[in-house]
Amino acid sequence: MSSDIHADFDAILHDTTSGSSDIAQRVCQVLKKVPLHDLAKNVEKILEAHASMAAVINAVNRTCLNLERDPVPTPRDHGDRVIEDFWRENKDRKHWITLSNSHGVRRCLAAAPHKLEIKVGISHPDTEGVLTAGHLGKRHRVTIYEDTKLVGEVQSADAILIGTDLITDDHIVNKIGSLALALGANFFDRPFYVMSSGEKFLTPDLSIFFKVKIDRSGNRLIHYFEPVPRQLVRHIYLTSPPADHPISATMRELGEARIAGEENGPENI
Repeated sequence: MSSDIHADFDAILHDTTSGSSDIAQRVCQVLKKVPLHDLAKNVEKILEAHASMAAVINAVNRTCLNLERDPVPTPRDHGDRVIEDFWRENKDRKHWITLSNSHGVRRCLAAAPHKLEIKVGISHPDTEGVLTAGHLGKRHRVTIYEDTKLVGEVQSADAILIGTDLITDDHIVNKIGSLALALGANFFDRPFYVMSSGEKFLTPDLSIFFKVKIDRSGNRLIHYFEPVPRQLVRHIYLTSPPADHPISATMRELGEARIAGEENGPENI
């Protein structure tokens, strides 16, 4: 790869604060410039770096299909209409809570027809909530809270809106702190909403690449993401249809290699 492409690729691998939709868009742009003989190894690096982001997994697969001459259309965005519907239903709600750094959430809150009071969880360990606060603070009154204090603000909020990194039939997966907010919203009878693209759904063939991110630092486990049961979510707003593309040849080979590695791991020898 050229030095420019290598720098862009390296920035994607080490990005710990951007939302998954933002990273997915950049992944598509960079992979299109990667030589075909280097595609598989670079795809594997991206999938390892962002294994907790379904949108990135789908973006990688879609780009591989296009490079393999099996083109699929870019998902059709109807977010403007969805956001208009959202604010018609929430026109009287001015006090909101969110956390982390979701493109869909930023887009929705920025488009509110009136000025909002927004409380944003800082989202440790990478503090990406600071980016959300900076973006929304251009129009709304925004206060950043430590994650442990944010749930205490649910009672005084009108509603909670978060993004997600995966949607299944049983749960969503989002940054740590999401479950506490969902439970608090349920207890105080506040609406708990999710704003997402359809790229957060994974087909069975692609699900093998998804893994909830956990790091270990000495005897300390650092959890980045957690599941939230769907029954705690009042409504999921989708800004595009659910992803439903076939698996690319590149990712099928990588998936088969992973399965073989798991079957032949030390615990099975």
